[in-house]
Amino acid sequence: MILFFYIFYKDIESNCYSSDGKTLIQVTDPSPHLRISASCEVINDSCFSFLNSLATFTFADTPNLTTIAKLSFSECVNLTIINLTMCSKLKIIEACAFYGCEKVSQILLPD
Repeated sequence: MILFFYIFYKDIESNCYSSDGKTLIQVTDPSPHLRISASCEVINDSCFSFLNSLATFTFADTPNLTTIAKLSFSECVNLTIINLTMCSKLKIIEACAFYGCEKVSQILLPD
Protein backbone atom coordinates (compact mmCIF):
# COMPACT_ATOMS: atom_id res chain seq x y z
CA MET A 1 0.00 0.00 0.00
CA ILE A 2 1.29 3.44 -0.93
CA LEU A 3 0.22 6.46 1.06
CA PHE A 4 0.35 9.95 -0.34
CA PHE A 5 0.32 13.00 1.84
CA TYR A 6 -0.78 16.30 0.39
CA ILE A 7 0.29 19.41 2.24
CA PHE A 8 -1.91 22.46 1.83
CA TYR A 9 0.23 25.59 1.79
CA LYS A 10 -1.42 28.84 2.83
CA ASP A 11 -0.35 31.96 0.93
CA ILE A 12 1.17 34.58 3.20
CA GLU A 13 -1.12 37.60 3.35
CA SER A 14 -0.18 40.69 1.34
CA ASN A 15 -0.03 42.91 4.45
CA CYS A 16 3.08 40.96 5.54
CA TYR A 17 5.02 42.36 2.57
CA SER A 18 6.37 45.81 1.77
CA SER A 19 4.11 47.97 -0.40
CA ASP A 20 5.93 46.84 -3.56
CA GLY A 21 5.70 43.18 -2.50
CA LYS A 22 9.46 42.66 -2.75
CA THR A 23 10.27 42.35 0.96
CA LEU A 24 8.60 39.96 3.36
CA ILE A 25 8.63 41.97 6.58
CA GLN A 26 6.96 40.01 9.39
CA VAL A 27 4.90 36.82 9.52
CA THR A 28 2.81 35.79 12.52
CA ASP A 29 0.34 33.46 10.76
CA PRO A 30 -0.03 30.29 12.88
CA SER A 31 -0.50 28.00 9.85
CA PRO A 32 2.11 25.22 9.80
CA HIS A 33 2.64 25.32 6.02
CA LEU A 34 3.16 28.70 4.34
CA ARG A 35 3.78 29.80 0.73
CA ILE A 36 5.95 32.84 -0.01
CA SER A 37 5.01 35.03 -2.99
CA ALA A 38 7.04 34.74 -6.20
CA SER A 39 7.57 38.52 -6.18
CA CYS A 40 9.38 38.39 -2.82
CA GLU A 41 13.09 39.20 -3.22
CA VAL A 42 14.09 39.60 0.44
CA ILE A 43 13.01 37.84 3.61
CA ASN A 44 13.57 40.50 6.28
CA ASP A 45 15.57 40.21 9.52
CA SER A 46 13.69 38.07 12.08
CA CYS A 47 10.71 37.77 9.71
CA PHE A 48 9.60 34.34 10.95
CA SER A 49 11.51 34.33 14.25
CA PHE A 50 9.90 32.33 17.05
CA LEU A 51 7.04 31.21 14.78
CA ASN A 52 6.73 27.88 16.58
CA SER A 53 3.83 26.70 14.41
CA LEU A 54 5.86 26.75 11.18
CA ALA A 55 6.71 23.23 9.96
CA THR A 56 7.40 23.86 6.26
CA PHE A 57 7.42 26.68 3.75
CA THR A 58 7.47 26.83 -0.02
CA PHE A 59 7.45 29.41 -2.79
CA ALA A 60 5.00 30.32 -5.53
CA ASP A 61 6.20 29.35 -9.02
CA THR A 62 9.38 31.01 -10.29
CA PRO A 63 10.42 32.81 -7.09
CA ASN A 64 12.57 35.94 -7.25
CA LEU A 65 14.13 35.47 -3.82
CA THR A 66 17.71 36.79 -3.64
CA THR A 67 18.29 37.29 0.10
CA ILE A 68 17.42 35.59 3.37
CA ALA A 69 18.39 38.12 6.03
CA LYS A 70 19.89 37.42 9.45
CA LEU A 71 17.75 35.54 11.94
CA SER A 72 14.91 35.26 9.38
CA PHE A 73 13.75 31.88 10.63
CA SER A 74 15.50 31.83 14.01
CA GLU A 75 13.94 29.65 16.69
CA CYS A 76 11.31 28.15 14.38
CA VAL A 77 11.56 25.05 16.52
CA ASN A 78 9.13 22.92 14.47
CA LEU A 79 10.59 23.67 11.04
CA THR A 80 11.55 20.30 9.54
CA ILE A 81 12.86 20.97 6.04
CA ILE A 82 14.42 23.93 4.25
CA ASN A 83 13.87 23.53 0.52
CA LEU A 84 15.34 26.40 -1.48
CA THR A 85 15.83 24.46 -4.74
CA MET A 86 13.27 26.63 -6.58
CA CYS A 87 15.17 29.81 -5.66
CA SER A 88 17.57 30.05 -8.60
CA LYS A 89 18.22 33.77 -7.91
CA LEU A 90 19.19 33.23 -4.26
CA LYS A 91 22.62 34.77 -3.58
CA ILE A 92 22.73 35.61 0.14
CA ILE A 93 21.83 33.71 3.30
CA GLU A 94 22.90 35.93 6.18
CA ALA A 95 24.24 34.83 9.56
CA CYS A 96 22.03 32.79 11.84
CA ALA A 97 19.14 32.78 9.33
CA PHE A 98 18.05 29.37 10.62
CA TYR A 99 19.48 29.54 14.15
CA GLY A 100 17.69 27.31 16.66
CA CYS A 101 15.73 25.33 14.05
CA GLU A 102 16.56 22.08 15.83
CA LYS A 103 14.14 19.79 13.96
CA VAL A 104 15.48 20.57 10.48
CA SER A 105 16.53 17.29 8.89
CA GLN A 106 17.21 18.52 5.34
CA ILE A 107 18.53 21.69 3.75
CA LEU A 108 18.18 21.72 -0.02
CA LEU A 109 19.93 24.51 -1.95
CA PRO A 110 19.57 25.62 -5.58
CA ASP A 111 22.12 24.38 -8.12
